[in-house]
Amino acid sequence: MTPQIVQFLVTSHLSMIALLLVLFVSANVFYQTGKNRLAVGVH
Repeated sequence: MTPQIVQFLVTSHLSMIALLLVLFVSANVFYQTGKNRLAVGVH
């Protein structure tokens, strides 16, 4: 394994993890705002 390949694997994995984190956070935010909207609509 040359350092270039290792670096490529690490960076690709990091970008994938970053994408997953962004998706998770945005889904969480949408869920929270949706819950708040439902609560406001009910009351």
